[in-house]
Parts: sequence; C-alpha cells; structure tokens
Amino acid sequence: MPNDPILKRFLALLEAERAALRRGDLDMLNRLGPKKDSLAGKLDIEGLDRSDLAALDHATRRNQALLESAKTGLAAARDRIARIKAGAPMRTYSAQGAREDITTGRSTVQRRA
Repeated sequence: MPNDPILKRFLALLEAERAALRRGDLDMLNRLGPKKDSLAGKLDIEGLDRSDLAALDHATRRNQALLESAKTGLAAARDRIARIKAGAPMRTYSAQGAREDITTGRSTVQRRA
C-alpha cells in the first residue's frame, strides 16, 4: 500500500475509472477526468519508490487497455448504426441456422425538442 497520500487518492480514482469503464458509465468518466488531471499534476513521480511506480504503472496500463477497447467498441457501434441507417441489411440466423438478411429500407430518426 502506497504511503504517499496523493498517490493513494490517484490510485483510488483509477480504480473508480476502471469500474466506470467496465459499467460503461460515461457520465462518471466525465466527472472523474478533471479530478484525475488535477491529482496527476500534484503527483511527485520522482519521489515514489519502485513498488509505488509499479502500482501506478499497472493501474494506468489496465485502464488504458479498457479505454482502447471502449473506443473500438463505440466506433464499431457507430459504424454499424450508420450502415443500418443507410439501408444496409441486418444479418441474423434462422432457427435452422441459415443466415437471413433483414432489409429495413432507409431509416429515419425523429428528433423532438
């Protein structure tokens, strides 16, 4: 367990970020960002020992991998929605395992104020 109180708070924020990423809680991620930036600016990296640096490295790498996965997933979902809106068929499988295309025509989205 780190002795540095700022590092402890920063690691706790990284853990909260990890949990928010796993839940897909984008609102929480938006709230954690400024707090993380503020604490990162106060962190004395050169004053940390090897085990503290290893804990920080592990937590940041883990979250970076989750962030990259989330980014990839969001991009794929955005692309798929765009293709469906453009009229691309949706593919599914029948009860017998045969692939079927479902054409929906061009989709429109109603927006209300």
